[in-house]
Amino acid sequence: MSGERGSKGGGRAFINGALLGAIIGALIGFWRAPRSGRETRDQLLDQAETLRRKIEGDSVQDSLEAGKSAARELNRR
Repeated sequence: MSGERGSKGGGRAFINGALLGAIIGALIGFWRAPRSGRETRDQLLDQAETLRRKIEGDSVQDSLEAGKSAARELNRR
């Protein structure tokens, strides 16, 4: 049956189509971007740093609270 594709051929076509779509989408995104590349990178780095600080702060606070709870439990025994 000449119209049917094997399972390998269909998977390869899907991957190629997905890659092509991603490339085209990225190019359109860069072309329509409201800021320069430098401004966009700086903004992304600032947001990543803010998120990192928030995550680290939450983790430290959570660890501190867990340590306090464990110490209180030990003092009760």
